[in-house]
Order: sequence, then structure tokens, then C-alpha cells
Amino acid sequence: MLESARAGLSFQKASALVTRTTGVRYASQYVYELYMAQLSQVQQEKFASASGVYHYDEQFLLVNGKEACRLTVKDAVTGKIIVDVQAENAQKETIRKVLNTALEGLLVEAFIVDMNPHYPELFKELFPEAKIQWCIFHLYKLIWKELHDEFGKNVPLVQLYNGYTLFNIFFNHSVELEKLNELMKRFENLKTKDWKSNDDVEKALRKEFADFVKAFKKERRRENQNVPRRTLNESQEKFAEIFKIIGLFPKKLQNRIRSIQKNWDRFTLFQRDSRVPPTNNGLEHYFAATLAKTEKKNFRSAATVVRELNAFRAEWNGHRLFKPVTGGLAGLLKLAGILFLAFQFG
Repeated sequence: MLESARAGLSFQKASALVTRTTGVRYASQYVYELYMAQLSQVQQEKFASASGVYHYDEQFLLVNGKEACRLTVKDAVTGKIIVDVQAENAQKETIRKVLNTALEGLLVEAFIVDMNPHYPELFKELFPEAKIQWCIFHLYKLIWKELHDEFGKNVPLVQLYNGYTLFNIFFNHSVELEKLNELMKRFENLKTKDWKSNDDVEKALRKEFADFVKAFKKERRRENQNVPRRTLNESQEKFAEIFKIIGLFPKKLQNRIRSIQKNWDRFTLFQRDSRVPPTNNGLEHYFAATLAKTEKKNFRSAATVVRELNAFRAEWNGHRLFKPVTGGLAGLLKLAGILFLAFQFG
């Protein structure tokens, strides 16, 4: 049954395969009931201590066709999930209640969050001494969106260069900038008075750049390398150079540059505190490990959400949901939980 789950078979097909090969039939309802009985005992644990540096984010789910919100706090240093609960919404009062309860009695020094403009005020009210790190990855997504909003799907090479110049503030993207500089020079040499021909040339050069970036990312993954972070001094120097020529950027990116200047401390906390990561990817990884696929965000009831989130959180934090025993009913109980998580009965 486990091998069938890993191979991607549905529960029905896996059960039929096991029955044909072994003569043993597992009824999905029986497995489901065993699983439910065990997981009903899993509760959200209360932490006595934490690092004080936390990821916070929300994920939206569907419960019986209605939208609900998942509010999650992860310790950025230990990796433990402090709280992972369902709420009716992500309004300020709801977030305030969840965070007050989850972090009561714990050290609170910093939060890594996306760039929701309401967060700084909210967290200031709740934890006056806490600092904010805005997610750099979220900043990059906004820059990409602004480029596409202004130039459409096919962003010109020069505007790609402008975008990567902003990416280069906090992380080292000099390799991509060098490649873009080379492509822009080639474009200038190949340009003619025929605008249609020029479009075709630039399209080919954009494709070359996309392939280059893809290959470069694969190479970094093979070498287990991340994009190098810049130091605070390097970022300050890069940003100062950009601000001197702000008029050369398209209007939306000019506004983005001014926003970076206004919120500089919220983008650079990771460079001043080594415990603070520059992005909220640590929490995104947890979301992906639990409810990565869209269809897995659909639940039949609020009770199902509570049960599943408790299970996800407990497993992530290293707790055994099923005792390490084999054989008989106890062995099937352990198997039931694994299979349920794999096959997602409901």
C-alpha cells in the first residue's frame, strides 16, 4: 500500500492492486476510522520558549465551498511551527487574537512578513519593541508585476536590465546583469530600420536570456548554492547609485525605488541581525509541504481543517502521530495514517 501511494495511485486502485496480489482487502472507511480515532488526540502544543524571531503568513482555504484563512507562525531559528490554525478571516482583530494567544509568554523580537502595508502598524500595536523584515522575494514579485503591468508579457531587454538592477540591491545578481548588458549591445549592433525585424531579434535575445537564467539556477541547485546576499554596506552603495539615476527607470519602478528608500529598515533587518532571514520562504516551504496543491486546499468541514492542521504541525515539529510498532491492528493503525495523508480521502 505504501509503495502504491508513493507511485501516485489512488486509494481505490492501490487497494485493488493489494487485493489481487495478496488477497487482503482494506476498506477505505475502516482505514479512515482508524486514522480519525488516532488524530483526534493530536492537539496544538504550547511552547515554553522560542527564539523571538518569527515568520508569519496566511494561506486561504476552502471549507465546504466557503473561504477560510489559515494563520501560521514559524520560529525562524528553530524551524518549529508555533501555531497553525484556521480562522474566518485575516482581519486585524483576528490576527491580533491569534498572535496574542500563540506568543503569550514568549520572547518577541522580530517578524518576517510579506509587504502588506497594514502589518507594521498591527505588529507595532501588539509588540512595540518588535522589528519587521519585509520579504525580499515578495518585493521581487512586485517588481516583476510592475514591469509586466507597464510593458506586457514581453518586457524589453533594457527594462529587464532595470528590473535586475533593483534585484541586485540585496542579492548579488551581477552575473545576470552582465549577460543582459552583453545582449543589449548585440541588439544595438543587429538593429535595422525594420521594426518587425528588430522585434524578432529582441524576442530571440530575450529567449536566450531566459534560457541562461534557467541554466544558471540549475547549476546553483546542483552545487547547493544560493544567490549570494549583499552586506548592508554593499546594499547602501548599490541603492545610492540607483537613486542618482532614478529618472531613467519607468514610472512604476521609480515609485518602487522611493518605497524601498522609505522602508529601508524593513528591507535590511536581515543584514543587521544574522538570525533574521531575508525572505518568508521558510514558511512557504512549510505550506508547500502540507497544502501545496490547489485541490488539497479544499475541505469538507472546519473540523477536518483543525484535524489536518494539527497533524501537519505535529509531524513538522517532530512528533510521532503513530506509534513505531508493527503487526496486527497497531501496525495497521500506523499504516492508516500514512495512507490517509498520502491518498487524501476527505
